[in-house]
Amino acid sequence: MGRDGLCLFYPWDSPSNRWTSDDGLAQLLNVVRDHLASDLVVWETGASWPMPEAPHGVPKGWVA
Repeated sequence: MGRDGLCLFYPWDSPSNRWTSDDGLAQLLNVVRDHLASDLVVWETGASWPMPEAPHGVPKGWVA
């Protein structure tokens, strides 16, 4: 993904790695904060993504 988007949600990630409404608003804000901070590190330094990362894109063999 380029600098024009935020890939915060990956629907095929395991449920344990996704935020759900049961987690509450405070946890969602923590997820967003951590993601934005990681984006900033990558954009400003060119470093690798500093957190565990979900795959991107549609999984092979997925049919709508």
